[in-house]
Amino acid sequence: MGIVAVGTVAVFVQGGSTSPAADSVAAPASLSRIAPDGWTTQVAWDVSPVGEFAPVPVPDQDRILFVTPEGTVRSVNANTGATLWESQPLDAPSAPPVAGGSADEAFVAVKTRSSVSVLALASSGTHVAPTKLPVSATATLISNGEGVLVADQGRPASILTPAGELLPLAVPAGHAVYEVLEDDTAVAAPAEGPWSILSPADGQAGVVAPAAPADAVGPAHAVSSVRGVVVAWWNTADPQSRIVAFHDARTGAILSSASVPATATDDGLPTVVSEDRTLLSAGPVLANTDTGESTYTEGWKPSNATSGHIFGSLGGLRAGWAAQGAPTPLADGAAVPWLISDTGAAVVLDQLGTTTRIAALRTDPSL
Repeated sequence: MGIVAVGTVAVFVQGGSTSPAADSVAAPASLSRIAPDGWTTQVAWDVSPVGEFAPVPVPDQDRILFVTPEGTVRSVNANTGATLWESQPLDAPSAPPVAGGSADEAFVAVKTRSSVSVLALASSGTHVAPTKLPVSATATLISNGEGVLVADQGRPASILTPAGELLPLAVPAGHAVYEVLEDDTAVAAPAEGPWSILSPADGQAGVVAPAAPADAVGPAHAVSSVRGVVVAWWNTADPQSRIVAFHDARTGAILSSASVPATATDDGLPTVVSEDRTLLSAGPVLANTDTGESTYTEGWKPSNATSGHIFGSLGGLRAGWAAQGAPTPLADGAAVPWLISDTGAAVVLDQLGTTTRIAALRTDPSL
């Protein structure tokens, strides 16, 4: 679609259904920084203040989730900024919200000191009470676009369900769990070889033998799974060259691949996948499954995807990729979109003094 202080919550929505607090001052209608290419600095709507954790977009549900300075979770409409619901204050949230599930079973979870608070994404009203589950203080929540994994070193990994239950996973020895899929199964892989789809319901592991790219030699080396896309690198007959491939997690089919220098996989392959799985990036490899284009760009590292773009850094400088060609540098200090609304607005973070706001930017009519 991936955010503990004190203060007064004030929501500013221009064109939305939520009104500012009576003692609030209207927020500036223009962005305080440079707009990204394709948009203007004119703000269509904004919401503030946002707490210390970055907001989380849920594109397929047209939602934005964030933790307020008071420690509540707020859900706003991604097209208007209008508040849809707000939770009770949580006990010291310690990480950004994560979203999981789909359709009517979509939910949001927040890690606090020693528990996980779970709320239905379709909640309504104010002071919504969460379902609370006790977990250790060191547990973390991981969502790569589908389900939610609860991981804790030295303890079994578990799947968090929409009903607020923890389903322990029987993880094969030597496997790392990379992602929970929307059907409450999980992708786990060894350092090399086929990966597995783990089912907590019956404790079984279905082995997925991935298709090998042309010129690949030996087994796959899976390194990540995001939105049901497994990234694996493969050796070739040339020790100076490897292949990075994007595979469907459930079937092992190749979605795209590219040849890279062998050293390109040494520092890991941070992975970003757009909501519709059209745009893919793993480390320096970029792919568009609609056009079949895949490219290797030395120095590129992805950070987030929207519908139509992947943003990241190129040689340490902020850059963006518009689904074709090579990534291009962003203007120094320009805002980086992390969601494109249904109306085409670019949703960004903006700093007004000590206040962080969510701002939706209007498209540039000259383009």
